[in-house]
Order: sequence, then C-alpha cells, then structure tokens
Amino acid sequence: MKKFWIGLIALLILSSCEKSPEVGWIEVVSDPARADVYLDDSLTDQKTNCVLADVEPGEHVVAIVLDGYVDSEDTVTVEAGDTAIADFSLNQVGIIRWKYEAGWRLYIKKASSPAIGSDGTVYWGCQNDTLYAFNPDGSIRWCYCTGAITPSSPAVALDGTVYFNSFDGNLYAFTSSGLLKWKTFVSISECSPCIGGDGSVYVMSLLQGILCALDPNGDIKWEYQTGSTSHSSPVVGIDGSIYVVPVGTNFWAFNPDSTVKWKYPLGSFQKATPAVSYDGTIYVPAEFSFLALNPDGSIVWEYETPSRDNGPPAIGPDGSIYFVSGRKLYAISSTGRLKWTYDGGSSYAAPAVGADGTIYVVSWGEFLYALDEDGNLKWRCETPGEFLSSPAIGSDGTIYFGSSDGNFYAVYSNSKGLADSPWPKFQHDNQNTGRAQ
Repeated sequence: MKKFWIGLIALLILSSCEKSPEVGWIEVVSDPARADVYLDDSLTDQKTNCVLADVEPGEHVVAIVLDGYVDSEDTVTVEAGDTAIADFSLNQVGIIRWKYEAGWRLYIKKASSPAIGSDGTVYWGCQNDTLYAFNPDGSIRWCYCTGAITPSSPAVALDGTVYFNSFDGNLYAFTSSGLLKWKTFVSISECSPCIGGDGSVYVMSLLQGILCALDPNGDIKWEYQTGSTSHSSPVVGIDGSIYVVPVGTNFWAFNPDSTVKWKYPLGSFQKATPAVSYDGTIYVPAEFSFLALNPDGSIVWEYETPSRDNGPPAIGPDGSIYFVSGRKLYAISSTGRLKWTYDGGSSYAAPAVGADGTIYVVSWGEFLYALDEDGNLKWRCETPGEFLSSPAIGSDGTIYFGSSDGNFYAVYSNSKGLADSPWPKFQHDNQNTGRAQ
C-alpha cells in the first residue's frame, strides 16, 4: 500500500510538471542603476540591475522609473529557457536634448511659440525671417524665408496645413512638406493665427486692429476694424465666438459672420491672449487685474494684480488658472482665489501644463522652471539667453521653446504630452489652433 501511495504522488507531481509552461528570464540593466522595475505595468520588488525570473514566454513590457530621470520602457520577447535583455541608458530630466543655433538674437518682447504637428514635426518662427520645421531629433525637415521678421507663432490645421504670419503683411499657408500653398496680404501682424471649427483662419492686424477671417483657400471672407493696435492673438470659444483683445479699448466677442456679439471695457495696456474653459468661461488678462467672463460677456470675478503686465493663461486639469504677472507665476482657482505664487523672474510667455500635472514656465532669468501642482520647484534648466516663447510639450515628454540667445531648445521631461485640461498652453493645444473645441 505504501508503494502505491508513493507511486501515485510521483505520478501527480510528474503530471503537474508536464502541464506547467516552461519559463524564461529578463535581465534588466540601466545606467544609472537602482531604478524601480515594472513588468507589464506592475511594480516588481526589484531594482536595476536585476534578473526577473519565472517569466512566461511571449512579449512583455519592461519599464523603469528613477527619480530625476526620464521614465523609460522597452518591449522584449521571452523564450522558454532563455534570458531576454532590457538595457536602458537614462536621460536626466531638465537636461537639453538638442538645440538649434538660428544665429539671431530675439530682440522684441513677443516671440514665436512652437507648434507640433500630428506627425511630431515641430514648427517655429525665428526673427531671422525664417519658419523652421524640425524633426523630433533636431534635424531640419524644411524651412522657408519670408523676408521679414517673424514673431508670429505657427498654427497647424487638421489637414496638416501650417499657417504663419509675417511682418511683410502676409498670412502664409504651407503643406506639411513645406510647399507654399498660398499667401494672402492681411496687413502687418505679430499675432498668431487661430483656426475655427469650420477651417476658417482668423488673424488680427498689429497697427489697425483689423480682425480678418479667411477660408482655407486663402480668400478673405470678411474684415472688421476695431480701431486699435493689437498684440493679442484671437481665440475661438466653445460656441464658435471669436474673441480678440485690442489695446486700450474693449474685449470683443464676434459671431462667425463678423457681427459683434458683445464688448467688455478693459484698461489701456492689455496685450495677452485669453483662454477658454470647458463651460465657456473666458479668462482675460487685463491692466492690473485678471478677469473671468461668462460667454454672454458678464463678469464672473476679477482678481487684482500688482503689475499692469499680465501674461496669457493656461488652465490645469483641476481648473486652476496659471499666468505670469510681473516677475511671478500666479495660480488662481476657478473661483478667483489665489492658491500660490512662484517668484522665478518670469517672462511674458504663457505657462504649459504637462500630462503629469507639471507646470512649465520660462523666465527672463534664463531658466525653464518645472513646478508641481502646489507650486514647488521640481527642477530647472538654464540656458545663456532669456526665454521669450511659450513652451510646447511633445508626446515623448520633450519640451520645446525659443530663447533670446537665438537658439531653439529641446529639453527632456517626464510629461508625456499636454494635460487633459480645458486650455493647457498658449493657443490651447500643441497645434496652436486657439480653439476651445
């Protein structure tokens, strides 16, 4: 009887072993080491450098996380009885990935903010009269010289068309491959174009305060003269209204057919582009104050600032509004309450909010700052010049911006694209459409 039970147990063990799949191993190596290791989105109890044992055959995603470095992941294929290798070389956040020397110092307060196309191409206008299209690795895909300084920020339409203003008075339209589609004279403008839901392009002139609407073929649909200089780019609201801020007059709301919807009186120094929230609330930088307006033009609240020079806002996932006033970055709640300020010698550019909630703001003091949602400094990146353009954030976490030293910079971060928020950066999105929806 004893032999029977021993044989039965042996048979069960053998049967169990035959049914168990063979396994493999993954060797995970990183430079520097001591990074947390994730396997298929699950945190292991291992740190690099290490070997993950008893891994089933097939494809697996290995990710590593180390504080102060860019999160990295790799897909490896495990074969039974063999060891796959995941080898990582980590990049430090806040370190320059690449820079392009345009060779021209930016000398005016407002400068071009980059746009990113759906294919990852980065567009930027430099004051050496040139619109650049960069590949994500920093190589030039194409460039076009307009013959006049170009402080305008480019805007990218859904079909890939790139719109761009120049000081020669023309609005340019390019294909994504750099071919000129058309150019239309609309008067000198340093403001960025915005793109409506129907493909219409809206441009505000610098000297005469003319709002011009063009169709996607470059034909002018209508014009309206507000009678004042404008440094602010137009934006499009939830309901298709077009909002503009000429200097020294009013905040204007237009219907898409060119009729005036309403006007709200502002001070004499406003230059910044507004932002629009999910519920249609419009956030408007004004003289010595910051306003929240309803879609019908009535006021929701007003927050007084010590500086008359208030910059364009960005909105975080929780509805917080971030803007630069004087030398500080302000965080205001959606109800108009001050949350915190950060004194970084900030410039006039708009902040950008990353997918992980990090707030990026550039400064006159030669730094790109990365702050958490409570206003604490996470890291900063230093360059020789002053930052003038609002940053854009690529899907791989690269931060793009221009500087007064004449260079265009790409910096590593852990923010994989923009925040899921109503208005996470200048002109709403990485394409700079300036459209709320």
